[in-house]
Amino acid sequence: MGDRRSLGVLVSGLIPEETVREILHRCNIVELVGDYVQLKRVGSTYQALCPFHHDSKPSFYVNESRGFFHCFGCGAGGNAFHFLMKLKGISFPEAVEEVARRVGVQVSARRLSPRDQALWDKRTRLLEVNKKALEFFQEALRDTRGKKARQYLQGRGISPSTWELFSLGWAPEGWRNLSEHIRTLGDKWLSEAQEAGLLVRGHDRFRGRVMFPILDEDSKVLGFGGRTLGGEDPKYLNSPESAIFSKGRCLYGIQVAKGEMRTREQAVVVEGYMDAMALHEAGIKNTVATLGTSLTRDHLLALRRHTPTVVFLFDGDSAGERATLRAVDLCLEAGMWGEVVRLPEGEDPDSFVKKRGPEEMARAIEGAIPLMDYFVQKTVERFSSKGPEAKRRILEEIVPRLRLIGDPVLRDHYVKVVAVKTGVDDGLVEELTRREPPRPWRRAAAPSPSPSESPGVERLLLQCLLQDPSLARGFDDELLEEMQDGTLRELARALRDCVQDGVSPDPTRIQAMFQEANLGRKAAELMARMEEVGEEVDRICEDCLRRLRRKAVERKIHSLASQIEAARARNDEDRLRELEARRALLVVEKKRLSISAVKG
Repeated sequence: MGDRRSLGVLVSGLIPEETVREILHRCNIVELVGDYVQLKRVGSTYQALCPFHHDSKPSFYVNESRGFFHCFGCGAGGNAFHFLMKLKGISFPEAVEEVARRVGVQVSARRLSPRDQALWDKRTRLLEVNKKALEFFQEALRDTRGKKARQYLQGRGISPSTWELFSLGWAPEGWRNLSEHIRTLGDKWLSEAQEAGLLVRGHDRFRGRVMFPILDEDSKVLGFGGRTLGGEDPKYLNSPESAIFSKGRCLYGIQVAKGEMRTREQAVVVEGYMDAMALHEAGIKNTVATLGTSLTRDHLLALRRHTPTVVFLFDGDSAGERATLRAVDLCLEAGMWGEVVRLPEGEDPDSFVKKRGPEEMARAIEGAIPLMDYFVQKTVERFSSKGPEAKRRILEEIVPRLRLIGDPVLRDHYVKVVAVKTGVDDGLVEELTRREPPRPWRRAAAPSPSPSESPGVERLLLQCLLQDPSLARGFDDELLEEMQDGTLRELARALRDCVQDGVSPDPTRIQAMFQEANLGRKAAELMARMEEVGEEVDRICEDCLRRLRRKAVERKIHSLASQIEAARARNDEDRLRELEARRALLVVEKKRLSISAVKG
């Protein structure tokens, strides 16, 4: 039968097939995805804005009964494991272990390639040494060493319950406190602490600082921020970038705020650790903070998994205004609704809530103005003194943003707002918005076929097999080799082998079959479009098979043509008669298949 691969081989022997299937059987993919993405039920499926690309309208679907997700926008798809792999950038074994812990299944030992094992071990060790460091910092805050830090936090209005909620700690003064503690755990941890940025040439990086651990949504310790209580520079010091930590991807407090974000359908973004904790103290528990860096696309994608709306609450100074304006394009590209609270000059969220109280802060957030309104207002103000030239300059700034508004009702609203603000006819603003933006001239490249784009007949065939896997029983390797799309061919081969081994692939088993992301993604895409097949599955499958067989016959006829020419050139009459007889039979077979197709 050629290159036969069992179900176990398709999961690369890393985890037994039975274990993978049991985990998927117990896992409710809607509940899993719903922990990271705000899902809404639509008929028998669930939909959301896609967490993997800029999505202005919901194109991300989860099918609970079949156990897969699929985005009709970017093509992402697969089972519960593939979702976590793509969302968190983790390996298949890591995703399996995470889901297994969730559903209470024990995962047996894995066999990884040396490279994957090294990456797995490195990530695990860095997370573990950060966890050990956090335990040290927390203990130091609680005992006599942390008296000064506790006084500072209480002076800033942060209660002990909030210290515990955010897992705050204290790095004592001195160069070797943490390093000596880690040495007591075993010398092997010293190199890990060095790589995680906890130590610098054997000495403590953080000294005499209140420690703010930076956790992911699952409360794993990715890094730290430390605030000095003396006059040292910098005031705030972060862990360096590492295999597990990147400031542009982390949001402080997201592990605490994510549930409230979903409940309120809103996230509040501030700039600093203390701002975030002050708002939590004030009851605004859907607050997160950036880590002393500009807002990024990854920040918004992380938020969009929980809410479609974000309120920016930056400092009331020119830097805060610039940060707010930079958020406009990011929100438009991410398909999120942005709002802004402008604080009085010189105020930050922490100082405002202390002076005005929690109720006033809550009212300020409730009265936040749409980010696009704020952008239009500031743009008009910026060019107000430019005379007649101002209208053109204003439209040059605003029109590209109008093009990014996906909702036609909102876009029409802002076309009218801009027309009123500038005194330009709204019809002209609408026309400018509809025009394609100018692009620099370049020579067009010749189009090349995309290997990921599967021929219609092969897609239909796979959809038939996924709907009724028993139809794959009669497949032979020659027929499979006629399929041009390698991913579809691999899917068909797997289903054929399963059926011929006497196994009936149900939806859970099908999802368990494909560890490789591209196979899982393609299977999910096909299952998400099952309506393309209709009800006459047997007839459509037979028609697809007939087309593949006819293609195989045509290939053989083409191959014989060159052999016939060669025999004719050699005057090899016997060989010529044999080849022409074979070609005649193939021509008859091709005609038969063509007639059958017409009758079908």
